[in-house]
Amino acid sequence: MEPRHQTLSRWARGTLLGPMITVWILITLAAGAESIEGLAGFVGLDGRFTDEWWLAMLLGSFWASTLAVSLVAMDVALLRVKLRRLPTGFRCWLGALLAPFAVALWQIALPGPSSIPMLVGITAATFVLAALSVRVLFGRRP
Repeated sequence: MEPRHQTLSRWARGTLLGPMITVWILITLAAGAESIEGLAGFVGLDGRFTDEWWLAMLLGSFWASTLAVSLVAMDVALLRVKLRRLPTGFRCWLGALLAPFAVALWQIALPGPSSIPMLVGITAATFVLAALSVRVLFGRRP
């Protein structure tokens, strides 16, 4: 049996870094594919990163950290009601890496907002539903 602190470490690493890695890769690929000069795309002629790439990485990091918090909250809630154990290893990483895509799928599936409060509610719902989806799909029963 693995010590509890190692299990928590393996869970936290995948849960917190997974969404970040996916978002950072997608932003970098999008920046590189933006233009014909995009062989370097996100790197300027002087070899420095462009301002647009830095801004996209900053905003994407905020978005991914919100998703990571949703994953942590969902894991704690599912653990509390004894529906799932904390995911570790491959299942944890796979679910966390796919979570940004789950958010996008839920945004497509849910109805479009007609007001600002509805936009806020639907946005929050996509994060919660995405976290629930990946944890149910890739989690383990107690």
